[in-house]
Amino acid sequence: MGMYLIPSKDPENHVEMICPDLVYRFLRGMICIVALFFVFWPSKVHAQSVLINPEMISFGNAGSAGITGFASQSVNPANLMLMRKDYPFQADIINISSNVGGELFNVHLYNRYLTRGRVLTAPLQQEMLSRWFSSDYDRISSGGFNAGLTTFGFAHRREHDAISVGHQIRVLGRLGSSRGVFEAAFGGLNDELFEQAKPVNLRYESMIFMQFSAAYARSVFETEDGLFGYPTRIFAGVAPAVNIGTHHLNFKTDGTLQVSGDSLITHSFSYKIRSQGAFSRDLERFALARQELGADQVRFADYAGSPFEGALRPSGYGLSLNAGLNAEITLPQDFFFNRFTGTGPRTLRFSISVADWGSIFFTESAATYTNQRALQWRGVDINDDRIDSDYNGNIQDYLNFVLRDSIGTDKYLGYAITGGSYRADLPSTLSLGSYFRAGKLRAMADIHTGFNSVGLNSRRLLFATGFGYQVHPVLQLRTGFSAGSRRSPVFAGGIVADIGNAMFHISFSSVSYGNPGGTSASFSFGSRVRF
Repeated sequence: MGMYLIPSKDPENHVEMICPDLVYRFLRGMICIVALFFVFWPSKVHAQSVLINPEMISFGNAGSAGITGFASQSVNPANLMLMRKDYPFQADIINISSNVGGELFNVHLYNRYLTRGRVLTAPLQQEMLSRWFSSDYDRISSGGFNAGLTTFGFAHRREHDAISVGHQIRVLGRLGSSRGVFEAAFGGLNDELFEQAKPVNLRYESMIFMQFSAAYARSVFETEDGLFGYPTRIFAGVAPAVNIGTHHLNFKTDGTLQVSGDSLITHSFSYKIRSQGAFSRDLERFALARQELGADQVRFADYAGSPFEGALRPSGYGLSLNAGLNAEITLPQDFFFNRFTGTGPRTLRFSISVADWGSIFFTESAATYTNQRALQWRGVDINDDRIDSDYNGNIQDYLNFVLRDSIGTDKYLGYAITGGSYRADLPSTLSLGSYFRAGKLRAMADIHTGFNSVGLNSRRLLFATGFGYQVHPVLQLRTGFSAGSRRSPVFAGGIVADIGNAMFHISFSSVSYGNPGGTSASFSFGSRVRF
């Protein structure tokens, strides 16, 4: 149609001719993006962590072109310029968010096979694990968790620029496993399952850090006759931050497991552990005692404490920098179905942003622990004389020593230590966003792609869309959707109470029950005061 290319000189005709065509093209574009997404990327998509806060969760993880205030620091700092002029000061107080998900966390399969009192026969085990892990034994199925607490966040907008400062505490984690680990757990070590060597690989990483951040945004371009002939403004923003790491543990093991017909168990393995702080010092003390006293004279449990001991003590430092652009087009007041949307601002926005949380260099007792060996074992040798003389006839204590201490200390815990600081990466994400507002209605659509796989982040694409509607002057309802094919599609919702100078957000998301592609769930609560 292209009517917007020939603006009418009559203002009334200009609105009637241009606006329907513009909104048609905008909505058609969003539909095309969704269609292309599902056609070309249905088997390559994972969940993204992006930002977890009440607004983005309620919009299905969309919002990089529409989230304002202090929260915009973490996704697109240019959005500080979107704050309302009649409330130039905003303060976020005690925003709490949590998110867990991924293909490894599959509540549907757990309920189907493990909670109905069924006898988990060998064929049923294989059926369950094929649904859970597929038939690829080398593939790692993973899940992650992400939690955040905003202790305070302050933002102030002026006519042509805006600033923001704040403090957050974040928790990130990721867990991964190959199918062979679960086959050993459910089926035991037998020569039918492990006649041929199978991969048994595990991954684990957890991190806690604090973030002190600031942001600056300003208007870099304004015109009354910009895109589509409407007033257009372009905003830019940056948000540097100092990250203080207080806990980190990274464990990665690869290997194979084989059981021969004569009950010979062969486990070839290699692992790497990166840790810092109190837990790292415990590992070093155990290794020293093992060398001085002998492997058969020390117990690991006597030296190793909790990996989370001292988890709030600073042990690493790093910097991050987020940046973004946002183009805002102001549309006529009677644009797009006034009977449904009511009167109010009409706005169209497009954004691009990079949320790079950087990395943290851990220096406090930081070290890397590695081991690569092969364990061959034919089972427990029951020595009655030793049980009587050394364990007072208690066979359970003897078995604990043989299985947990003798074998573990001799092979699995014979690690080498390399000291010095190391770097732990944080999530980094590229986001393309769009936002449309017409009175009571808000619509958003984002595409995110991660630069790494930390926490819930992924290098593969995520599509997210969300809608909000003002059902009452003080009440807004929101819903959203995000797609990731290796896990189930995620549906989200939220409620916003806007009462005078205060706002309260409650949001949640989860997968549709019954979908075997994995489980995801989020919950968030936040409050904001404006003046």
